[in-house]
Amino acid sequence: QMRKRNPVKDAGVDDERDQVPQPLTESPRSQNQPALLKTQGSHLSGLSHADSRSSRRSRAGRAGEPRPWPDPHKYEERSLYIFSLQNLLRKFLIGCIENKWWDRTVLFVILVNTVILVVRDPYDIPEYIPNSPVRTAWDTLGTIFNIFFLVECICKVVALGFILGTRTYLSAAWNWLDLIVVVVGTMELFPSNSAAGNLSVLRSFRVLRPLRVITRVPELKFLVMVILQSVPELGNVFGLCGFIWFVFGILGVQLFGGVTRGSCYDIDSGGNTGVSPCSLDRKSSDDPIQDQLLCNEQQECLRISPPPNSGVTNFDNILYAFINIFQVMTLEGWTDVLYALQDSLSFQVWIYFVVLICIGPYFVIQLFLVVISKKYAELKEQANISASGKAVTDAIQINTNKVHPEQRPAVDPEFSNAESAANEESQTVESDKKDDKHVIFVLYQKIIAKFQRIAASAALEGIVMAAIVVNTLLMAIDSDCEFCQNASCSQFKTVIEFSNVVFTSIFTFEMVIKIIGFGLYRYLWVLKFMTWLDVIIVGTSLAEIPDVLETSRCYMEPRPCAEYDFCDAGGGTQVLRIVRLLRVLKLLSRFKSFQKQLMAIARTFQTVSWLVFLICIFITIFVILGGTLMAGLVERPWSADGLFRGLRVFVSVPGDNLDTTSFPIQGRVATIKEFNRNGTTNPWYAILEPK
Repeated sequence: QMRKRNPVKDAGVDDERDQVPQPLTESPRSQNQPALLKTQGSHLSGLSHADSRSSRRSRAGRAGEPRPWPDPHKYEERSLYIFSLQNLLRKFLIGCIENKWWDRTVLFVILVNTVILVVRDPYDIPEYIPNSPVRTAWDTLGTIFNIFFLVECICKVVALGFILGTRTYLSAAWNWLDLIVVVVGTMELFPSNSAAGNLSVLRSFRVLRPLRVITRVPELKFLVMVILQSVPELGNVFGLCGFIWFVFGILGVQLFGGVTRGSCYDIDSGGNTGVSPCSLDRKSSDDPIQDQLLCNEQQECLRISPPPNSGVTNFDNILYAFINIFQVMTLEGWTDVLYALQDSLSFQVWIYFVVLICIGPYFVIQLFLVVISKKYAELKEQANISASGKAVTDAIQINTNKVHPEQRPAVDPEFSNAESAANEESQTVESDKKDDKHVIFVLYQKIIAKFQRIAASAALEGIVMAAIVVNTLLMAIDSDCEFCQNASCSQFKTVIEFSNVVFTSIFTFEMVIKIIGFGLYRYLWVLKFMTWLDVIIVGTSLAEIPDVLETSRCYMEPRPCAEYDFCDAGGGTQVLRIVRLLRVLKLLSRFKSFQKQLMAIARTFQTVSWLVFLICIFITIFVILGGTLMAGLVERPWSADGLFRGLRVFVSVPGDNLDTTSFPIQGRVATIKEFNRNGTTNPWYAILEPK
């Protein structure tokens, strides 16, 4: 019979409707000539299937044909009004920047450059060390890096275009950071006394080079976007934090203003004794224990000295109050401020600090993390929805290009019957061969089923739980024993060591039963973390067995009491005994809630690792910036006792033209070779380094 076309499926396909004939209706004449009509129907059906297949192939070819490269939807038609998409130079540069090794190479160069900036000596300057090979090497590498970054920027500008357009280099906000770093680095190529002026200040901006890592790592870009988008929502938290600073700052000025300036002065000479900060109260003989730091009877506490810690620890005005409150909120060194106020005023000032810490670091500061975490969850959910929507679109496109089963060519019934008969004959032959293996297979399945029931049974779980509890108790009661004072110590130690053998056997039996019942793949890769923990515990315990047996034999043999201390002196597997502590985790692993919490913590490791990496980048930037701007500015008193052999020093040599107005620390670099502490005229002998 003829197959009728489906008008719904073929709707919209104009070429098929034009090429394929309309279905024929049977007439009385066709009923009288079934053979002829069957032949005609087969011919028309084959023609219809052939035409529909060709049409589908043409549609699939149009949907799956490769897009032109470079993709005009991804790049501008012209770059810098000069290079078209078909320009050979631009196509070569586009192929380079699309290669995965392009970003990897740039990241490697950035990391190497960052390491050089960190290890560079800030004192290695021409005024101090005129001829320094190390400085010359660093400068050469810095020039190479600057040229590399400049070439990379030029390649991207030629490939993408510069600024005009929606897909150009500067259309992405992250590339503005790259451009600023490259421009500042290019300025370093000019000499400082050139027409461009002194560029030593601009060279400080080279510390921004580590920020280019953010533009190359998508995870870091996502975290930075989370932080930037959280700034508007953090406004309320900043306002609350500022309100707390103002309230506690005003309260601190009212309570503690001027109290840290007290210092003890001698009544007769009027000299400062150095005892500070002191309290205005007088020392009482009736109360030998005082909360404050009091002056002696021949001294008077006057609040006319500068506050401690270089004048910073005080609440004399609101600005210094803010500084000290900020120190308290960082929870670093706040006890020095507390002790200074307790010495000069009263012990009860701890109430102020405890309330400030409870409200500030323990409450308000945590609100910052809550807001950022909420924004991170929102952006992550949006990213997942976008990714799932794209996947659905791709799946629909793929299904559209698939051939419908009803549109496939019909199979001849005679050929189908012959093929079915051949299959039945082959199946009969194969069934005869499988009869011999069926009994063995059924027996194997029964054995595996029994092991599965044992592995999943509550009895095995109870035995293992009891063994873990007893093992934990024995590890808790194990302690150092005095063998010479207690004769039962050797027996106690023997029981402890033999118990480890028993527990190892139980844990090994459990692991073997589960591997046989569940299969090795399911045991290790489906059950995952907890089973790997069992494997580690069992493996280390089995490796420890020979040493445990040797230690037990040593405790069981009669010997002088002093020699028992050497039985547990250790062996090649002594360090493996630390893994025994992991058996406690087997007890916690039996609780499903603990496993869920543990897996949640494990899933956060990746995000936390990228956050830690981002924090390390900013710490590195501030380390380099501090070394560039403030190296050598911290002065401290020193004495000759601090000199030693091999120390590098600066020596003022008569005859050298020293410009002490520009550089307060001047002279020739030298290394101390000999040092005579008892000498009065020439105690030091130093070797000058060549200029």
